[in-house]
Amino acid sequence: TLQGAHIVGWPVFLSLKTPTKGDVITTYIRTLRACGLKATDLRVAILRLLNKEHGPFSAKDIHQQLGKMGNITTVYRNLEKFARKGLVLECDFNDGLVRYELVEGHDHHHHHLICYRCKKWIKVDVCLEPSSMKALEQTGYTDITHKLEFFGVCPACHQG
Repeated sequence: TLQGAHIVGWPVFLSLKTPTKGDVITTYIRTLRACGLKATDLRVAILRLLNKEHGPFSAKDIHQQLGKMGNITTVYRNLEKFARKGLVLECDFNDGLVRYELVEGHDHHHHHLICYRCKKWIKVDVCLEPSSMKALEQTGYTDITHKLEFFGVCPACHQG
């Protein structure tokens, strides 16, 4: 379940489009604390980066973008904690790397279309959920969620 999407202050975090720097930092700190995590400078920086750049990014990508802040292992461990708390989603592009992106809220999600050849990806808002969810709910399971990624060959690779 998306625990992070249901914590106090989380919808505020998601709705901040052009707030002042202080408002954003305060919201990140509140969000981390509501999840039972200390609001370290590195954690705040990771959330800020994921909110600004949208991702998904690997731990290595995030570490490189943060510069000298923390080491790769600490960045990776924080991303794992964020995933367990429901703050970020893990994306699997079938290339051995785990990528992370910020949860957009409990009522919205998206998928990705990934090129087999160059690994370029695009965000897709298409979902098979409506028809599938009804059939899945009839099984008696509750709190059903899904992960779905699409794969193909991008136009650039197809022409090349």
